Amino acid sequence: MSYPVPIPGIDAELYSKLNATETFTVYPPVSQFIFWLSVTLSPTSVYGSTVVMKVIIFSFELATLRILTKILRQFNQPENRVLFYALNPLVILEFTGNLHFEGVMIFFLLLGISLLSERGAFLSPVAYALSICTKLIPLLFLPLLVRYLGWRGSLRYWMLTAVFTIVFSLPLLSWEMIDGFSTSLGYYFQRFEFNASIYYLIREAGYHLAGFNIIQYAGPFLGVVAAVLILSISFRNLPVKIAGTADNKLFIQMLWGLFIYFLSATILHPWYIITLFAISLLTPYRFPVIWTGLIFLTYAGYTETAFKENLPLVTLEYAILFAYLLYETLWKKRNPS
Repeated sequence: MSYPVPIPGIDAELYSKLNATETFTVYPPVSQFIFWLSVTLSPTSVYGSTVVMKVIIFSFELATLRILTKILRQFNQPENRVLFYALNPLVILEFTGNLHFEGVMIFFLLLGISLLSERGAFLSPVAYALSICTKLIPLLFLPLLVRYLGWRGSLRYWMLTAVFTIVFSLPLLSWEMIDGFSTSLGYYFQRFEFNASIYYLIREAGYHLAGFNIIQYAGPFLGVVAAVLILSISFRNLPVKIAGTADNKLFIQMLWGLFIYFLSATILHPWYIITLFAISLLTPYRFPVIWTGLIFLTYAGYTETAFKENLPLVTLEYAILFAYLLYETLWKKRNPS
């Protein structure tokens, strides 16, 4: 795609550095607001606007450490687990280093969940809507709330979250934005490939059986399968209240729901799994911690001139991950120390 109509602050040279000039942005309004704020405060310097974004994300990271500590205390878990997050190299590199906005989204997500009580019944949907308006991943967890709020409470929560999400999106809402956003999301499921697990196995089968890459069929199919599995997790053993209890089953369900989604994805960048890692600190499971180390194997595909994915390293990544997962979920449960 050639350089479009001139936009203040963006010239052809800067535009050419985008890694996906042919697609519309999929960044929701909170992320867009931070972009706007950074260039408003530093309109003539890319370096200056980058520093502004780093300061904002770092501030949210400090807030995340605080809210993680609060939730760990709320559920009678060791508060020193917060150090796993604070000192994790992947978190440091991908958030404050590479400016991925999951760092902002995780704070609002945890804040929304921590406010799931009568005292924070109104504020929780506000925080949750802000998390959705930063990255879309929290949409996956909304069905899980049925177990804790019941159908009536969940419908009220969903409606409030939807209203606040729309309100926060109003400055950007237009038919052109909606069309471009939905088109790019379609590409996410039907064009992009990176560090996948189940999809890569299906892709290989497709090459042998159909003779071509079947991502346009496999991507949406796996998305539907993941949605069905997440919904099946959501509606089991209803209902159990979270308010005023030490029940961390919501976080366990969030963990498995997100893990199912990642296994079905056609593209899984390293920074995506940090959300899974943060949630895991509120559960007994530690395989996401192992994954934050293994995911560095995917960096091997990047060179100064091009990118070529190293599939043997991807295979090694998932082989070790699933070996530890089996150890943690089967052997360790049967042989507690």
